[in-house]
Amino acid sequence: MEFEQTEMMVSGDELISAAWWVFVIQGLFGIIFGGLAMLFPALVVELLAILLGIIIVLYSLSVIVQSIVSNDSGGRKVLMIILGVIGILIGVLALMNMVVLGLTIAFMVGLWAFISGFGSLFTAFTATEMRWYRILFFIIGILFLVFGIYVIIYPLALTAALIWVLGLFALVIGIATIVLGFIMQAEMKKALNA
Repeated sequence: MEFEQTEMMVSGDELISAAWWVFVIQGLFGIIFGGLAMLFPALVVELLAILLGIIIVLYSLSVIVQSIVSNDSGGRKVLMIILGVIGILIGVLALMNMVVLGLTIAFMVGLWAFISGFGSLFTAFTATEMRWYRILFFIIGILFLVFGIYVIIYPLALTAALIWVLGLFALVIGIATIVLGFIMQAEMKKALNA
């Protein structure tokens, strides 16, 4: 018995819905970090290199997993893997620079947010179907870009005030990402039942 192999194109919609649980995990980490940052800003300033390094590595791993679980073989998959690898490198550098917290960590966080913003905007603009979740990706991308630009322009502003902004940012992104994950799960179930 021979199996016929067919080439299948995967849209951005399938890429997104295939890894709905990754969005939920990513959002939970964002909410946990955001809550800690807002409740204990002095402690978070001391532990920022460790926390941000871990979050950046986990987020970047989630980008790579989202790409791998998709069946897409095009440029979108390669771009997501490249962004994920860059994010992992930035996260590892953040973990290694615990002594030099200030400018180095602020710049890496800004760069990571900036790159992640472009990744989210790329997904928002390249998904094939005109679905409302593209708006969430667009909003997440804009938030990442604004935050990244702010941190790159004002790297010395890494104080308790910035920790509060970072905590609020993580909470908002975390909640939006969890909502997106569960909506993608529902969409996937709906598509399977259709």
